[in-house]
Amino acid sequence: MLPTYNESENIGRLVHIILKLNEDYEIVAVDDDSPDGTGRILDEISVAERRVHVIHRQGRRGRGIAGAIGFVECLRLAPDAVVEMDADFSHDPGFIPELVSGLDGADLVIASRFVDGGRDLRGFFRRALSRFSNLYVKNVLGIAVRDCTSGFRAFSASALAGVKPGRLTSKGPSIVQEALLKCLSNGIRIKEVPYTFYERRSGRSKLSFKTLFKTLFVATGMALSYRLRGRLA
Repeated sequence: MLPTYNESENIGRLVHIILKLNEDYEIVAVDDDSPDGTGRILDEISVAERRVHVIHRQGRRGRGIAGAIGFVECLRLAPDAVVEMDADFSHDPGFIPELVSGLDGADLVIASRFVDGGRDLRGFFRRALSRFSNLYVKNVLGIAVRDCTSGFRAFSASALAGVKPGRLTSKGPSIVQEALLKCLSNGIRIKEVPYTFYERRSGRSKLSFKTLFKTLFVATGMALSYRLRGRLA
């Protein structure tokens, strides 16, 4: 499941690599009305490759809105598992099979920077923001998950269905924490595997201080609900 916005420099190569990994893999891409032609590139690929499913969004943009729609579409296709990832090559598509194989002993497998063997090779600014936000969310939640902000994850179909993605309310990146909290509320088995995060290959990052603090504000509200009730409201 690929939520996309202005990834025209990356999306064609990324889709090609993923499809070559396994003939049973399919891709659900949700494009947030990218002005750079990302959606058009995806449409062109989908004409020749039936394993690529493209959803075009209009109106208010948002990582959370696109992600929830993508999850719903994935479940409609009746998969064995669903992997979510970014489309900028900070998430190496070659790691997908390892995430999926980890589901043999878990319901959610997280590619983690913060377990032994995990690394973050991005620039200082991105590393600092990620570490700060992760420590903040982890401490507010009071949970054992080491990398609470990783959006590179594999869900079993049953675990994702239990999240009820059609009811997720996050508009932005806090969908990562919202889905994680739903999984924790449902008592599923979670595994973290070490992963090396890379700098995006091309294009500009969408992360900003404004986006970060808005995400942390929303995550705080969800965290308080979880800690008070043992579940999300």
